[in-house]
Amino acid sequence: MRSVCTLHLDGHNIIGSASETACNSSVGIRVGLPVLPMLSQVRVLGTGTISNFFIGFRAQNSAGSFVKFVTVTGACTNFFSFGFQILGPGGQWKLQENVVREPGLTSEGILLQNIDDNDLVRNDVNDTIGVFASNNNTVVNNVASDNQGGIEFGFFGLPSNNNEIHANTTTNNSTGSGLAIDVGSTGNNVTGNSAFNNSPFDMQDNNPGCDNNKWQGNHFGIANQPCIQ
Repeated sequence: MRSVCTLHLDGHNIIGSASETACNSSVGIRVGLPVLPMLSQVRVLGTGTISNFFIGFRAQNSAGSFVKFVTVTGACTNFFSFGFQILGPGGQWKLQENVVREPGLTSEGILLQNIDDNDLVRNDVNDTIGVFASNNNTVVNNVASDNQGGIEFGFFGLPSNNNEIHANTTTNNSTGSGLAIDVGSTGNNVTGNSAFNNSPFDMQDNNPGCDNNKWQGNHFGIANQPCIQ
């Protein structure tokens, strides 16, 4: 495993060429490749802005790293773009107090996929946070609003288990519910979250009887099962 030093954005902007009509496949900051070497101790510190890329920040094959105080703004209104995309192999990434502003309903604010033991803390996205095939993560005090879905665990047949999900806020999501756990995703602890004005549900668990997901002390309008409390 190879170590990498710190990048201080120091108030600067990284600006790409993606637009509503030409989203392209560009990446603002990329950490790691699909093959070795595994990178570690990557530290990206704002304040600073990454704008007009298909993917603002992408990490893969990396571990023990973080991004803090960075703003990602997108331009792709008609394409499936990403603010932060953290992919396996690897783990132990921390995204803290970052902001994502994506204009499109098909965008994803933060995606964790095939990567375990990460922390998402106090991020603010007008978009979706997706946790797919990723276990033992902590998702605390985030905002995920004004998109198709708020915070989603284990969709598309990629179950996510044993996650700690606390004190998040989701509002005004149009089709994917506010906070949702798909069938096959179990052992998740969901407490103290707030979800209102989401469709079709503010909180949703697709496992019969919520399986062994624990929902307690949450605040919401409509849930799909009485086991959601």
